[in-house]
Amino acid sequence: MDQPNIILIVLDTLRKDVLPMYGGNTYAPNLTKYAKDAIVYPNPVAPSPWTLPSHMSIFTGFYSIEHGVHEDPNEGVNKNAKLQFEYINKTITHMLKEKGYTNIGFSANGWISEKSIFADNFDYFLFQEHSLLSRKELDFIEKFYPFKFKKIILHPSAFLKLYKIYKNNKFKGWPLNKGGNYILQNILNASLPTPFFLFINFMEAHDPYTFYEMIRHYGNRYFIDLLGIKKFPKRIIKKMRNNYLKEVEILDIYIGELINYLKNIKQYDNSLIIITSDHGQALKEKNYLGHGVYLYNELIEVPLIVKYPKNKKFNVTQGYQSLVDLRYLIENAIDSNYIDITKEKVFSEAWGYPSFDKSIIEMDKGKYGIPRKAIYKNGYKLVINKYGDIEEFLYKGKGIKPEDNKDVLEDLLDELDIFKGTEKFVVRK
Repeated sequence: MDQPNIILIVLDTLRKDVLPMYGGNTYAPNLTKYAKDAIVYPNPVAPSPWTLPSHMSIFTGFYSIEHGVHEDPNEGVNKNAKLQFEYINKTITHMLKEKGYTNIGFSANGWISEKSIFADNFDYFLFQEHSLLSRKELDFIEKFYPFKFKKIILHPSAFLKLYKIYKNNKFKGWPLNKGGNYILQNILNASLPTPFFLFINFMEAHDPYTFYEMIRHYGNRYFIDLLGIKKFPKRIIKKMRNNYLKEVEILDIYIGELINYLKNIKQYDNSLIIITSDHGQALKEKNYLGHGVYLYNELIEVPLIVKYPKNKKFNVTQGYQSLVDLRYLIENAIDSNYIDITKEKVFSEAWGYPSFDKSIIEMDKGKYGIPRKAIYKNGYKLVINKYGDIEEFLYKGKGIKPEDNKDVLEDLLDELDIFKGTEKFVVRK
């Protein structure tokens, strides 16, 4: 049998609970139809709550504690980001290149660009900036936001510049449109010599969801909200939630067009198609907005919908799936060995603030942006922080008391103690 095509689609920042196949009520007919040909893995967990360490885990098969490419509680991500280049010859793309695959990649995520390890070993890689507005344009617009007529009319040159930005379609579809339509058009016009590996990172589900977010010092705005310095207005939160669901509907359209294209070129049946996300997004369910920092379900429980070649199906065992194991799923699929990656236990880690701005870290003073670890096992979830505090102890999604479940707690703490290895991380107080 010919080697299957490998298609890995990362719907960046998409949490699983909004999708209909996971109990959500978002309108997603194309994903729903696709899921009928696929295996919908019930309990996928992202190894990290933000892009860089999570993608490193997907591409290498290592947890972030192993590959080391993650944020630092004292330095942000600057300290460890460069470590990614030590893994150039240990990635999915390197392995597939050696197996004779043509590697084609598209990304709208700045962390997954031509300047990163993720562009290496691709025969063709396109980075599409997801923001249609430059930083200079945003700084200029912020001076006149909200756009009150009297304020603008007193500055004719400003009016002309704002009009020029608008006329150049800078606002067209933004911020709901984050480059996915351009990526899709490039794919539909691309040559896909078989066997091929097609990697796509769509950014539509990623913030910002409103214009308010993008001005107001975007990037640190979410952390400023967390620190209580300036909270997001309730009306903006409501709009963000609504627009997040609209983004999912946009992504569903992209998936539908992509699948139809694969069917038209007769490459759908013999393709392993993996649709997942690198992390989720918190929308103030627990007074937190954004991603990174915490290990809430909204941040690390992601979709994983896999269509195997010839629509092969098999029973999934009880347990959990980690994105860390996608590499091994792909490696086995090359030899037509379609494996169930379900395990008894999986882990997730956060290491601090994924921020370049040290002032945020200094303002926090080790209160929020600290290392955390989570374990899922036998229906239980435990999250502890670097001080040994229990932040979450759940059974089937509901909070339980440590004193009533001592044996389970001890078992989970033992697992975390093994997982952390020699890292300076307090598991027990």
